Amino acid sequence: SEAKKTLESVSETIERAEGTTEKLCSYFAEDSKTCQTSFIFQVLLKFFLQINSSREALARKQQSLRKKSFVRVPISDSEKTNDLDESSIRQVVIGRRSRIRANQT
Repeated sequence: SEAKKTLESVSETIERAEGTTEKLCSYFAEDSKTCQTSFIFQVLLKFFLQINSSREALARKQQSLRKKSFVRVPISDSEKTNDLDESSIRQVVIGRRSRIRANQT
């Protein structure tokens, strides 16, 4: 009755788990009789952690390179005044752009 159905369900679940374990061991070229799935999962976990660590290191390196590629051009004395007219501002911007390009090469 109810207990028998539960027992059959548990038996089916165990059989599926054993079949999956055999497939997992076979996938990693291990003997399913001697292979312990906990060992495989430890290896997979270490691999996953190394991938994450590598991704984080790459992200830090890329961030560092972005910071290094950002060019800071010092403000010249002619740019320090606040009372520049429009044409003077254009000249300052053009001058800064040319200095930035010169620093990038």
